Amino acid sequence: MKETKVNLLEKSFPNLYREGLGTGVQDGWFDLIYDLSSSIEKLILKEPEDERESYHVIQVKEKFGGLRFYMNRTTERMAELISEAERRSHYVCEKTGNPGRRLNVCGWIKTLSPEAFVSEMISRRNWEMYSALKRLAENQLDEPNDEGVVIDRREFEWAQKTLKRWQEIDQMMKKFCEQEGIFYH
Repeated sequence: MKETKVNLLEKSFPNLYREGLGTGVQDGWFDLIYDLSSSIEKLILKEPEDERESYHVIQVKEKFGGLRFYMNRTTERMAELISEAERRSHYVCEKTGNPGRRLNVCGWIKTLSPEAFVSEMISRRNWEMYSALKRLAENQLDEPNDEGVVIDRREFEWAQKTLKRWQEIDQMMKKFCEQEGIFYH
């Protein structure tokens, strides 16, 4: 999350974030976290003054495509609010704040909108590496390539296996984009 948004949360909810906000989430969940923080801050202020310091955030992060909001201590109502926000996070894109869904991004579960999913996949898909792997996988074993380099069997098999995975990702992307009506080339 951008520093300006972290600062806004810390200033707006000083009891909740008395020890700072350790966040491992992107900007898309800011509104969700802000609303949750507002509700919890109000509950903290209803607690006896000598107990208020014992309620604060330990960590806010993403795990398996969902929001995780950890406090050192909660009331039953605080725990309910946290659970509800964590459930809602499965339908809000963690990058953009738009409607999203849980998707597998190269082995990582993330909650993303269709556009954010495409962006994430493209950024993970290093085109230069893909091109190099393709050239390597297409080489003949024990024959010099264009640069005069001889490829050994392990390198060749690794390149072919990795290229196959890239091609699977490409097919998955095309299918997803087709379903979502997003242009993908």
